[in-house]
Amino acid sequence: MASSENAFGRIVGRACAAYGHIHGYGHGAQAGEAEVLWLSQATVRITSVESKVIVINPFLRKHPETPSVYKDLKALGKIDLILVTHGHFDRVADVPALAKLSDAKVVGNDPPPYQMTAYGMIAKGQGISVNKSGTIQPLSGTFFSSAINKGNIQ
Repeated sequence: MASSENAFGRIVGRACAAYGHIHGYGHGAQAGEAEVLWLSQATVRITSVESKVIVINPFLRKHPETPSVYKDLKALGKIDLILVTHGHFDRVADVPALAKLSDAKVVGNDPPPYQMTAYGMIAKGQGISVNKSGTIQPLSGTFFSSAINKGNIQ
């Protein structure tokens, strides 16, 4: 059975891919608008209505589906938070470079943020490992785990 995390990642990835194909690659959110920009596989940039920017699972520079402009990580602009769903290469490949470039916090379930800090891939204090739940700043919201049990999402 696929983990809830992987199922969530697939759902978000597919929804964002569909959004990207329907609306094309974004040109930036207008003031007061949210934007979801699918960039490759499970990499998504979300800009909130408050202009906070979240990048999920950054794997851009070596992914063949990444639009060429975003092979340069600077093209992502300001980033407030980097979220990582799990530690596979196709979810974390560009986390260290993007974290260094943006100085954004890196949030994920254990162990990726912890390991990246321990191995010097991201700065000490930049990684936030969450397990069951927690509040993530600078954004207003809660990170929580879910479980798939007997086919029901809890």
